[in-house]
Amino acid sequence: MVFYESPRRIEALLADALEVLGDRQAFWGRELTKTFEELQSGSLGELVAKSKDGRNRGEFVVIIWPGKKEEVKGQTVEELILWYRDHSELSLKDVSRRLADDLGIPRSQIYQQALALWNKE
Repeated sequence: MVFYESPRRIEALLADALEVLGDRQAFWGRELTKTFEELQSGSLGELVAKSKDGRNRGEFVVIIWPGKKEEVKGQTVEELILWYRDHSELSLKDVSRRLADDLGIPRSQIYQQALALWNKE
């Protein structure tokens, strides 16, 4: 994900991203192509700490790396399959397709996992 952010809002953006997405790898570039250009990379937690130093001048470009493919907001693939089974009208095939597209995992792998869980309980 790529964000363009003002210096007034950079700290809030990074804190919100950390809360919602978890402590992923990220990068920021400040004042790109200018005299005081600054490039920083690290975890979102590290960038939140760096953003509190009071030197937030100039526009920021923030890049946040994808999370682990087996987890979305702290949920495992198994938990997501069970959630769809219990809370949606989607078929097993549709759930497998959606999760495979969202997570970047082969559909056959998701389908096999979903098939094992779908009729339990």
